[in-house]
Amino acid sequence: MRTRPVVHGVLLSLSLALAACSDFEPLVSDYAWRPQGVTQRNLAVMVARPTDLIRGRGAAGADSPVAIAAARRLYEGRAKALPKQNSRQLNGSGTGASAVGSAGG
Repeated sequence: MRTRPVVHGVLLSLSLALAACSDFEPLVSDYAWRPQGVTQRNLAVMVARPTDLIRGRGAAGADSPVAIAAARRLYEGRAKALPKQNSRQLNGSGTGASAVGSAGG
């Protein structure tokens, strides 16, 4: 059969062609454009106060002790369980018919 040497030749030429590509990395070459400091400049343009780039601000009304206590319980394996509710308790009506019937039709 003549097709087997042809397939082998094609596979060999493809493997040689792909092996030659391994030395070429376009992002590392000398002529490639490299953005330098673009992210920092975009952030500086978008920030509300330039001093925020030096020192951040705390969130107004944040309840830090509650958040810290919750994180500590989670870390120590003592996280509180979620309350047990079903869909009737969440709906409030107990039947659920009002939400289905008001869809129109």
